[in-house]
Parts: sequence; structure tokens; C-alpha cells
Amino acid sequence: MLFIELADAASAEALIERAISGLALTVAQLWPFLWDGEDFSDLRADALGRLSLPIRLRALKRRGIPLSPVWARAAISELIQDRSPRVRRASPDVEFTQLCNAISPHGLALATSLDAAASPEAFVRAVEWMATTAGAAVMVLSRDLPPATPPYERILFGARVFANPTDAARRDAGARPRIEAPRILAQPQVVGKPHPLSAIEQRIARRLQADEELRALFDHNQFVTDISGPRTQVDLLWSQGRVVVEFDGDEHWREKYRADRHRDYELLRAGYLVLRITNGEVLEDIGRALEKIRDIVRLRRRAAGGLP
Repeated sequence: MLFIELADAASAEALIERAISGLALTVAQLWPFLWDGEDFSDLRADALGRLSLPIRLRALKRRGIPLSPVWARAAISELIQDRSPRVRRASPDVEFTQLCNAISPHGLALATSLDAAASPEAFVRAVEWMATTAGAAVMVLSRDLPPATPPYERILFGARVFANPTDAARRDAGARPRIEAPRILAQPQVVGKPHPLSAIEQRIARRLQADEELRALFDHNQFVTDISGPRTQVDLLWSQGRVVVEFDGDEHWREKYRADRHRDYELLRAGYLVLRITNGEVLEDIGRALEKIRDIVRLRRRAAGGLP
């Protein structure tokens, strides 16, 4: 699930253009891992790359991945050169659909907030277009329930009221919105590899793979079953050394914080060392984060006496 901001646009076409640009930013952040984690990090903008790319795309197509090889070749050509994967010669419906599939080929949910400044007809038409074009689930969030009159009645079926917002939480009406990459609100479970929608996991995976000492030790998104209570999934696991590494984002607070501390306790009881690294640390100084992992590995090896 992605939250995508639609605002500051006078027509349905302009709102759709904002949505496409936002999705393109997300795809650029996920690069070189697209279509459920397909790794293009070895692809180069040379003759060999141009020859191998169509072969790889056909293989993905045979696996049932919904992609357009023509669009994918053009988009990847832009990404290799560190440019936005916009293919402006493609129609909006092709661009939108292909960007959605590149992010999550097995389905995508989009959430957006109701833009009170936009034309009601334009906003509703843009939301309907997104839902029907790519088969995505679209959820519209609004601080106040709009009237059940045209055109809003077209999107009000199944509407639910959850809470009344405080005045302090209201958006600054004077702030001019800008196009940003959609925020990931929820993502499907992945086992045995870095999550294709997690930039943090992808960055760590690339650094681990390039590290001679650590590359063969850790597995991504593994379940630990030999603990009290239900099995638990961890971000990185060195099973032989019984070391767990977790990456904590902004959501690790209050109730989540308490649950994580209890899980750390259960892992400790089972003989695991748990290292927690914040996402901010990975973004600011990934080398330091990697050295923390290395220090724990060496500490474990010294304590175990000859652990490989």
C-alpha cells in the first residue's frame, strides 16, 4: 500500500500526471530491484546490457510478471543513466499501469487524501481512472465526509468514519504541495531475500554482498522458530552464529517498541544476540552500520571459539 499525494491540480489530467510522477519516483527509489525483487544491479548501459535486457524481460514475462517489454526497456534505459523512469511517449494508462506493476506486480493499493481545492469532478474522475486503469485498490481519506451528492456519491459507497481530527493536525492551507515519492504504508511479506519495497534492506543487501567477510553469513527476512511462543520473522539472521540484526524505522515507537523489546527478550533467552540499527543510521552512514554488524560477528566468533 502506498500513500500518494494528489493536490494543486486543476484538472483530472493534471492529477493523473502527479500520480504518475509520484509512482516514477518510487520506482527510481526501488531501482535496481523491480517486479518483485528482480535484481538489475549488474546491468550496464553498454552493448552487452542492451542485448541482455530484452532476454531478461522475456524471462520475466514467461514467469507471469505483467509487464510491457517495450515500456520496460525504455524505463530501464532511463534508470541506468540515473534519470526518472518516465516514458513520455507512452500513453498515461500504459505508464501508470506499468509503474504500478514494477512496484508490485501482484497487486497494489493506493491511498490518497481528498483535495478540497481541486475540482470535485476532476478529483473523482482521476481516482476512478486510477482504480480502473491498473486494477489498483484506491482509498480516499478525508478529514470531513464530503456530501453524498454528485460527483462524490460515486466514491462514498462503503465510507467509514474513524475519528475526528484535532485542529492542530489540520494541513497548512498555505503550504504549496510538491511531488514526492508515495509513502509505503504496508507491504507484502517476503521471505529469504531483501524486501523489494524496502530501500534500507536493498542498500544493506548490496553492501553485505560486496563484503568478503559477511556476504556468506546472513540471510534476509528469515523466521526464527526455536523461541518461546510463535515464530518470529527477523530482518537479518546469521543462524549458525545465532545473531539477529533488525532495522528500525519511525514506526518503532510506543506499542511497537514494547512488542519489539519483548521479542528481543525471547530471542535472548533462546541464545540469540540482537543488534538494532535505525533506518536513519543506514541512510546517513551505511559504513558505520556495517561495522556494527561486523563487530557483533567477531564478538560472537571469539565467544564461540573457532566459529566459522
